[in-house]
Amino acid sequence: MVSLVTVETNKHLKFTSDSQESQLIQKTMRTIHRMDAYKVSANLVDYLKSSKTECIVIEEPFHHQGYIMINHFYQKMGSRFGFSLFINRPIHIFAKKNPLVFTLNHPVSEIISQALQREEKDKFDAVFIEVNSLLVGYLTMTDLMELSASVQDLIRADQQAYLTQLEAHVQTIEEDVQQVEQTSFQGQDTAGAIGKRAEKSRDFMTEMIIHAKSQWLDMEEQQRTVTKLNEKAKAITTALNTIEMITDKVNILSLNATIEAARAGEAGKGFAVVAKEVRALAVETKLATKIIQTDVHETTNVIAQTTTQQHQSQEKMNQFRQKLMSTNEEFSALHEEVTQVSQMLKNMAKQADAVKQCSDESMSFIRSLREATSNNVVNTGETFL
Repeated sequence: MVSLVTVETNKHLKFTSDSQESQLIQKTMRTIHRMDAYKVSANLVDYLKSSKTECIVIEEPFHHQGYIMINHFYQKMGSRFGFSLFINRPIHIFAKKNPLVFTLNHPVSEIISQALQREEKDKFDAVFIEVNSLLVGYLTMTDLMELSASVQDLIRADQQAYLTQLEAHVQTIEEDVQQVEQTSFQGQDTAGAIGKRAEKSRDFMTEMIIHAKSQWLDMEEQQRTVTKLNEKAKAITTALNTIEMITDKVNILSLNATIEAARAGEAGKGFAVVAKEVRALAVETKLATKIIQTDVHETTNVIAQTTTQQHQSQEKMNQFRQKLMSTNEEFSALHEEVTQVSQMLKNMAKQADAVKQCSDESMSFIRSLREATSNNVVNTGETFL
């Protein structure tokens, strides 16, 4: 018996279909039944008694000529005089010449859209799937509706998975924001404490500078007093030298007066007594002057040492004052930097609060979108139906 129909199953065909929609199409599409274009209707009737198919592809050697929808074939055969007219006629007279053909990569929504745009008489015909210009399967409108529902389920599942992942990311962002906010608050407290300490240290250093400056001024005043005292000591030394020179002269004069009184004899005795007393007074004056000179010399040495020590102390005090001023400047700079850091932390806290508010709004939007997804998918399916 000669085979009238060639049946190609999809099990032996290898397709490259990466997308989930392509895999669904491949899984759903029906097996193609092919028949020679010049077989008669009686052959097709016999075949349909044992095989169930809704569509037959009519072929000539090496290319397809068209397709026959089985329900359309039965309508023709069941019409008045249809059986007698068509039973021995070639089946290509029933063939529709322009099948709607798609690849596995076409979106299901586009396939349905184009199928529904056909003429009313062809709207419920099958659509065909081809791979490398070879028809590998067909889909009925019922298949397309089921595919649409499956695709919508996939979309919903993908959306739910994406929303779950997005929600997890937003939750992570909220936790990070809370940590940043907490850290910024702690940083503000720490910066505030450091700022207060720096301000107290700066105030203390300012007081130290004022005190050091006061001591430095006091030392300058003491230096001036010591300098004046040294000048007075020098004046006293000069006066003592003058007194010593005068006593030496008085001593010489009294000696000469004694000699002259001796020459005068009895008449010069009274004068000799006076000269003797004057000479004794001059000697005592000279001795007292020597003692005073020694004391003044020792005092001058002490004043000189004191002056040297005061110069050294004044220099050290000046260095100390400079260090205090430098330290005070550093504390002022530290206080300013701490103030800037505190302001930055406040700004960070404000930004973290703004991000938290935005993430809260995002979470609310995600929940609303999650609730709306199912309704949207259902409504989309109903639109196709």
